[in-house]
Amino acid sequence: MHLIINWEDFLHHHWQKRPVLLKQSISDFVNPISPEELETLVIKKALECQLIQRSHGKCQLGYQAFNGYGSLGQRNWSLWVEALHHCHRAAEEFLSLFRIFPDWYTEELTTFFSVPGGGIGPQTEPADVLVIQGMGRSRWRVWHQLLLLEHYKKNDFSVPIINEELISGDLLYIPKEFPHEAISSEVAMSYCLQFWTDNSLRMIRNWTESLSDENHRGIEYSPSPDLLLREDPTEILPQDLTAL
Repeated sequence: MHLIINWEDFLHHHWQKRPVLLKQSISDFVNPISPEELETLVIKKALECQLIQRSHGKCQLGYQAFNGYGSLGQRNWSLWVEALHHCHRAAEEFLSLFRIFPDWYTEELTTFFSVPGGGIGPQTEPADVLVIQGMGRSRWRVWHQLLLLEHYKKNDFSVPIINEELISGDLLYIPKEFPHEAISSEVAMSYCLQFWTDNSLRMIRNWTESLSDENHRGIEYSPSPDLLLREDPTEILPQDLTAL
């Protein structure tokens, strides 16, 4: 399988600007993992996951330990599995298809397995998301980012920007902070590629931590030998800044 995407056009017109559905963007799509493999891997490796159950039209997180599909029934639930690429070679190779972004974007692959009626309730993400539809069909809705998520939780819906059923090989881009939801009409697999960037505080903290590494000797700082007397010990003089 390979991508059929004009990345230059995508970055110019859509990246962090507006959602877009790119139909049949992956030719000859092959699921990197089957539902059975996913079930076994989650149990054996104790992967971080969330069980989402739908009742009376609302999605709720299930807090019981995941022990397999057998006890969950055939409708109205889905399973989110995070960072599958860390322990599954085919998922890691699948992720490499999208390595066109700078390395300072952290890419994380979340796998979404759903039975009919299962899905995710209205939510927003602090990351840009590419949704790649694998087996089955799922309907995804995306709303404008300026509207409050509370509107969607109360079913006070406006007209969505995107309201489409995705089939295998379709790709949906959702910029961060755009509310969205998904409902599967049949047994389905979706793959959500999240792009995270750092914030200023973590960047500074990571940089200062790297300077404290024992292999980094640093530069000794001492004030100028022509130290000036000052009335206020908290005062920082221009000479102090120059020395620093």
